[in-house]
Amino acid sequence: SQEEFYKDVKHYMDHEAIEHEAVKVKKLRAKDVMSKSVLAVRSDDHVLKACSVLVINNIRRLPVVDRGKLVGIVTTNNLFREILKRFVR
Repeated sequence: SQEEFYKDVKHYMDHEAIEHEAVKVKKLRAKDVMSKSVLAVRSDDHVLKACSVLVINNIRRLPVVDRGKLVGIVTTNNLFREILKRFVR
């Protein structure tokens, strides 16, 4: 977090420490950083449900899953764009 960063600025100025950390990052895989409890909506859910899930959980992307299969992703950008299009028409 930003608070943690500013607590130890000297650490981030230590180039040897950064190189050491970079070696650790090189070994990371998606499974090491992914969210394991995934929130999702179905393609036939109302758009306001997707909005609610995004806002309540402070997330920007939401998988759309039907019958256990990923069929798309709803993003805050998708929602804003579609809502604005309807106001402009």
